[in-house]
Order: sequence, then C-alpha cells, then structure tokens
Amino acid sequence: MIKPAGYQVFPGDVESALCALDAKVASCGVVGAPHQVRTEAIVAFVERRPDVELTAAELKQHARSMASFMRPLHFVVMEPGQMPLNRAAKIDYVRLHQLAIEEWSASAHSASGPVEGPRRCRAVFMP
Repeated sequence: MIKPAGYQVFPGDVESALCALDAKVASCGVVGAPHQVRTEAIVAFVERRPDVELTAAELKQHARSMASFMRPLHFVVMEPGQMPLNRAAKIDYVRLHQLAIEEWSASAHSASGPVEGPRRCRAVFMP
C-alpha cells in the first residue's frame, strides 16, 4: 500500500488503470518513493510493447481518468524486456522500489532541493 498525502492507494488499482492501454503497455509496476511533502510519491514503471511508441506524456494524459490522489507523479517508460523480474518470473517490486528512489532523486522533482520543514510566516505587529 502506498500512502500519498494521507490517502491509501493500492498499487494494483493504479496498475490495472495503466494497463488498460493494452495496445501499448506490456506490463507495469507501481511503487512508492519517499517524498518531502506528500510522504510518498507514486512512481509507475511501464514496459512498452515491441514496435510501439509510448511516452510519459501519453501515460500522464491517460492517468487523468484516475482519481487525483491515485495518479503517479513520475512515469518511467521501459524498453521491452527490461522490467525486472524475480525468480518466479513476476515483477520484482523490491528492485522497482530501489529504482524509484534513484529515479525520483535524479528527476526534476527534486531539483529544487529537499524541503527543510514547514515554512512559517512571522506576523509583524505594528503599534
């Protein structure tokens, strides 16, 4: 379960919504990555089908059909056959979580630097 901004999001729900693009999506895996404001950010890894073009912009547009708290903040489009699998030939979510942390820290989302804490306004009282 991923908990962005206090909501409870089941990865399977987001995966099935993204895999509805079955003409372009071969498989997908959704994990959470640490986020300074939302506690966890939803990161979607999508493996495209061979000989098909798929962009993160297309996935973002398709995700607008989901509830706003369920939408991934970051999409990673993977080449065919690049989805990490475990020994049982299922998606390796542990490896995806590690990749999500690497992707999230390297993306433009973290370019502004970490948030130190809540920003406070000081009230100025004039006599």
